[in-house]
Amino acid sequence: MKALAHDIRKLLADRIQTATAADLFSIATSICANDEATRAPRAWTYHETSRFSKLDLRGNVTSTADYVAVYDWEKNLTWTRKPLECGAVSWKDAKTAASNYRLFGADGWRLPTLRERISIIDYDKFGPALYPEFDAGGASYEWTSTPDAESPSGCAWLVGLHFGFVLRGLQTSRYYVRAVRAGQLLSLGL
Repeated sequence: MKALAHDIRKLLADRIQTATAADLFSIATSICANDEATRAPRAWTYHETSRFSKLDLRGNVTSTADYVAVYDWEKNLTWTRKPLECGAVSWKDAKTAASNYRLFGADGWRLPTLRERISIIDYDKFGPALYPEFDAGGASYEWTSTPDAESPSGCAWLVGLHFGFVLRGLQTSRYYVRAVRAGQLLSLGL
């Protein structure tokens, strides 16, 4: 029996090393399934068809219309629902605004990379080309943290929200900021 328990612990440890956030949640839910005191609330149940969860001001999953952030189960990222209230700013100020942003009492917010930012574009839509959980908030373009590789161009990459295209913009130009934070849901409680 001890050998079996050891094998199970080793298998779990190996699986956790390569698991996605959704897989980790499924593992934890399975382990705690019969323990009423540690069972995750029903709202936290992850469904393979539901990529995004809406989060309220405390970081809890909500189904109400007054959510402030969106958790992406596929990418393990938490996004601001709308662009930040700083308005249109230069690239340097956009990076500062994102890194100074505080939500749920957490730091670690930043300007997304180009690859991260295009991951929330829904190319089946336009005006804005965003998944319905996100709001353009009046913005037409949003900065990414990715500078243009052509040196010395003085440009950085941004995303056009109407059609979802990417383009270079002068770093001194003024565009909007959406912040992102890596990691698990903040109020997961596991």
